[in-house]
Amino acid sequence: MSEYMKYAARERSVWKTLVTAACGHIVSVAGWDERDTANFFDACVDALRRSGIEDSVWSAHKANGGQRILFENGGEVRFMPYRSPRMRGMRAETVVMDA
Repeated sequence: MSEYMKYAARERSVWKTLVTAACGHIVSVAGWDERDTANFFDACVDALRRSGIEDSVWSAHKANGGQRILFENGGEVRFMPYRSPRMRGMRAETVVMDA
């Protein structure tokens, strides 16, 4: 797979995640490890900044190894590795996507 194809697939995944959360869903992004989830978090925040969407509509939080993007309508994106204990006990309306 070419580098462009990898980039395009990553961008598509980023936007699918953000649009799902912006519609009011809680999305848990599961990556292979902490670094993978941190990179995907950075890509999502970068995409939101480039989009021109006002900062008052969304906020990004990164503390104590947990990354989240919150939308004003209650939508949320959580980033965590597969092996995280936070993956247990998900609510029924939570959408889980691969990073």
